[in-house]
Order: sequence, then structure tokens, then C-alpha cells
Amino acid sequence: MSYSGRNNIYDSIIKKMVTKALEEKEQEFEEAHKDDSDEQLLQYIKESAEILHHVPWQREIVGGSYIEKRFGTYKAALRAAELPNPKHPDLIEKFPRIQKEIETQKAAYRKNKAEKKERSAKRKAEQAEKRRQRMKYQADKSKNHA
Repeated sequence: MSYSGRNNIYDSIIKKMVTKALEEKEQEFEEAHKDDSDEQLLQYIKESAEILHHVPWQREIVGGSYIEKRFGTYKAALRAAELPNPKHPDLIEKFPRIQKEIETQKAAYRKNKAEKKERSAKRKAEQAEKRRQRMKYQADKSKNHA
């Protein structure tokens, strides 16, 4: 699939924003659950599986990387939770939490861009007003010297 240059830039920006947001959520999860027992983390995986109606991939749940770190591998955590390996494809763009984050970051990007455009328009209007006042001052000054 080919994109124009503008879409490549937009896609790249959104990807970076999504990656950063997901990393922050992983860090928040790790901080919030660092004192949890292994059993509590395994219960979290089981509850996630129930909610999703399938065994989740590591990237499919918040905290997957922390769980991997705690158990050595994510597959080891699944074995400890007595869950099979996920059977559905590991397609990150299909995971609901990733799709939601993409939409959140797209909205944040659009909002930021609109605010930036508004600030720019305000600045241009202020500059135009200053030019108008300067020209009026110079015209008045010329009349007074004439």
C-alpha cells in the first residue's frame, strides 16, 4: 500500500505517539503492580482472557511486558496460569487496546494541530494589527511634518 509523503509523516507521528503512550502505560502498570504476588499477576492474565474471550498475547494486555519480566517469558506466565498459547494471530494493529490508543492519539494530534493553527492565526492577526498601527502612525507623522 503506497502513501503520499504527507500520510507517511502523519502515520509516523501517530506511531511514535502511540508507542510512547503504550510505554507509559506499561511503566504505570509496573509501578502499580510491582508488589503484586505472582498469583495476582496470573489472575490478571486469566481475567484478561475472560474479558477478551481468548488467551491474550503479551502486547494485547497492559502490563504484558512486566509480566514477561517477572516470569522470564510470557509463555512461562501462561503456563503458570495454566493457559494455552494464544491461537489467534499476533497482529498488534488488530488488538482493541492498540486500536483505542491509535484513535486516542489521532484525536490528540488533531486537537494539537487545531490549537497550533488557532495560535498561528491569532499571531498573524496581531502582527497585521501592529503593521496597521505602524502605518497609521507613519501616515500621521508625515501629515504633521508636512
